[in-house]
Amino acid sequence: MRIGFSFYNSYIILSFTILSVALFQIINFAISLHSMEDIAVTNTNVHSDNYKTNDNDIPNENRKWCPNAICTTRQNCEPCKQKYLFILGQARSGTTTIKNMLNFLPNIRIRGEFSERISFYIGMETMMDVSYVKPKSAMIDTFGHYTYPANHLLCTTQKFVEELNPSPLVSSTYDDENVLHSPSTIIGFKEVHRLTYFIKTLVRNFPCSRYIFSIRSNETALSLSRSKFIDGASQKYKTVPTMYDKMVNVLGPNRVYLMDIDEWSKGNGSHFTDLSSWLGFKNCLYDGVRHDNVNGFDSSDKQLFLSNDCHYEK
Repeated sequence: MRIGFSFYNSYIILSFTILSVALFQIINFAISLHSMEDIAVTNTNVHSDNYKTNDNDIPNENRKWCPNAICTTRQNCEPCKQKYLFILGQARSGTTTIKNMLNFLPNIRIRGEFSERISFYIGMETMMDVSYVKPKSAMIDTFGHYTYPANHLLCTTQKFVEELNPSPLVSSTYDDENVLHSPSTIIGFKEVHRLTYFIKTLVRNFPCSRYIFSIRSNETALSLSRSKFIDGASQKYKTVPTMYDKMVNVLGPNRVYLMDIDEWSKGNGSHFTDLSSWLGFKNCLYDGVRHDNVNGFDSSDKQLFLSNDCHYEK
C-alpha cells in the first residue's frame, strides 16, 4: 500500500509539474506574440507630421535623427531631446563587436547588455500597462488609483537608461548634468535577451530612437556557435529577423538598420563606414573590423583611427 501510494503521489506531482511547465511556455509565447503584434498598433510615437499634433506636443528638435516622431511633453520631460540608439540581435551574431565599433565614433556611447538587470523595470512597466492602466475600483480600495496618463513612465524610463550609461568624464558625484545628459550625445545599449518582452517599451518610451538589428544569416554556424558557448540558448532564429521586418515597416528604413555578421565580418570595415553614414556621421572611414568574442568571450584589442575630420553632421 505504501509503495502504491508513493507511486501515485509521484505520478500526480510529475503530471502537475509537466502541466505547469507547459502552461508557463504557452503564457510566455502568448506574451511574446502579443508584444510583437502590438508594435504596429500601439506605437503612438510615430506620426506623418514632424510638428505639433495636439496641445501637449512640441516640435521635434531632432527631426533628422527621429523624423515623424511625436514628442509629447510630460511635466519637465522633453522626450525627444536625447538621441537614443539600440542594438538588438541574435546571441552570437556580433552585437558586442558592433557596439565597440560604433563607440569609436565621436559623441556616441553604447553600453553593454542590461539582461536581467532591466527585466524588473520592464516587468513593472508591463504590469502597469496591462493590469492597472484603468482602475477597477474606487481610489479607497487596496489597488485603487486614478487612471494613468498615456506614456506615464516615458520620462522615468529614459532617466533609468541614462543613469546606467554614464559619461566617463563624469565623477562619481555626478555633479555635471550637462556632461552626463548631453543631448548632442547618442546613447543606448545592446541586448540579445528578452527582446520580445521589451521591444514595445522601447518604441513607446524612446520616441527619438533608432535601431540596429544584428543577425547571422548562416543558421548552421549560428547554431554551432550557440551550442559551443551558450548554455541553454533558446532564442528562435526567426525572432530577430521577424522583429526587424515589423520595426522597419513601422518606423521606416531611416530609423531601422540591419547588420549581418556573415557579411561585415569578411569586409575591411566598409560596412561600418556605411553604418556611420546612416547614423549621420561624415568622413568616418573604418579601415578594419574588430572581432570581439571570436573565441567565446575574449575581447579584441584592435584600435581604429577614423580620421580627424570624422564628425556628426547635425
